[in-house]
Amino acid sequence: MFTEAQMTESLMKVFENKKLIFEYDEEEKLFSKQIKYDSSYYTMLLNIYVAKKGICILVSSDVEVKKNIKAATEFIARVNYSLNNFGSFELDCDSGYHHYFHFISANDIEANADNLDEYITSHLALSSILFDYISNGMLLVMFKAETPKEAAEKTMKKIDNIGSEEDDDDSHDDIGISAE
Repeated sequence: MFTEAQMTESLMKVFENKKLIFEYDEEEKLFSKQIKYDSSYYTMLLNIYVAKKGICILVSSDVEVKKNIKAATEFIARVNYSLNNFGSFELDCDSGYHHYFHFISANDIEANADNLDEYITSHLALSSILFDYISNGMLLVMFKAETPKEAAEKTMKKIDNIGSEEDDDDSHDDIGISAE
């Protein structure tokens, strides 16, 4: 199994190879980057924590969810159920901030050492895109433009179409993270 030092070194190499600019806090073992999509109403913060058993990707934003919390919670429950354990979307009902968590185990990182650049960048890109799609769906629920069920179904359809011919959303093409 990869050690924390090996995972940190691997991440640094991936970021260097892909020319990705992340701030790194050595004491906290934390990489961070701010992303602003053209289509978004918020700034996204992408944090990557290196731990003994793997890497935790945390995506959050500067937007507080204060309206229609009950419906937003139902929306998140529906989306999380459909994600089939590929991360978890969470809403802190006290602060109103929402987050997306995704974990990559040290064993998975080691198993993909031969194509680590693509493996890591695809997970980062997908985590960022999922957060954006889910956040936009939640905004529809917050402002009562759609019911939680309607918004969740539309959001999951967009997520299911990522990378397919039906994926007509090109707003994520220039975020500085891609597996290409």
